[in-house]
Amino acid sequence: MRPLQNRLVLKMEKKKEVSKGGVFIPESVEINNQEIGVVVKAGPDCKEVKIGDRVILGVYSGTNITVNDEKLLVLKETDILAILEKGEN
Repeated sequence: MRPLQNRLVLKMEKKKEVSKGGVFIPESVEINNQEIGVVVKAGPDCKEVKIGDRVILGVYSGTNITVNDEKLLVLKETDILAILEKGEN
């Protein structure tokens, strides 16, 4: 797969199922409105985000797809809220 223009393909990180205090958090509960994913493909017009970057995006951003039984997310570079630096959660 090759994303076009300024589109990115992300592999999403799993959400933590247990809080810092040890409380189980069901999937139906949203603590914050953000998701974290890793860029696996980048279109030719992407300027700031590159393959391998961990990024924060809004919870309803992009389009979910499945390729070779792998769940991925396709979105525009402008839907990225921030790039996480090394060592940041």
